[in-house]
Amino acid sequence: MRAVDDDAAAIVAMRDAAARWLLDRGVAQWHPGEVPVIGVREQVAAAEWHVLRDGRGLLAAVRISESDEPIWGVQPSPAVYIHGLMTDRRRAVRGLGASVLRWAESEARPRGRQLVRLDCVEASARLRDFYVAAGYTVVGRRELPRPWHPAVLLEKRLAS
Repeated sequence: MRAVDDDAAAIVAMRDAAARWLLDRGVAQWHPGEVPVIGVREQVAAAEWHVLRDGRGLLAAVRISESDEPIWGVQPSPAVYIHGLMTDRRRAVRGLGASVLRWAESEARPRGRQLVRLDCVEASARLRDFYVAAGYTVVGRRELPRPWHPAVLLEKRLAS
C-alpha cells in the first residue's frame, strides 16, 4: 500500500535500525541519521514509498521511482528503480524481503516498463547474491562521492 505522510518518521526509523544492523555486521551501506524525515515526506508525497503494515506498525517498506540519474546516469531504456527495500529486523518474517522485492517488480508493467534496476553497496556480497538469486544481473559499478560507497548496479528484464 502507498505510504502516507504519517509513515515518514517510521520509514526513517526503520532505515536507521537497518543501518545499525548492517554496520554491526561490517556492511557500510547506510548510516543512521543520513536520511531526513523531510526528504522521505517529499518522496511519500510523490507516491514513491510503499509500506506493508500489520497491527504493530510497519513491517516493510520500499521506494519505487522511474529514474535514478544520480546513481545510474541517463539510461536509454526506461526502467523502474527500487530503493531502500527494508523489513523490520526485530520481527523477522522469513522470505519477506524477497516477497516485497517481487511485489516492487510487479509495479513495473503497469508503468509500461520491462526493466527493473537497483543498486547495492559493492562491499556487501551477501546482498548482491540475494539480488542475483532473485534474477538480477550485475551490469556495472559506480564510484560515488563520500559519504557513499562504491555501488554495484543490477538490473532484471521481466518476462513478457
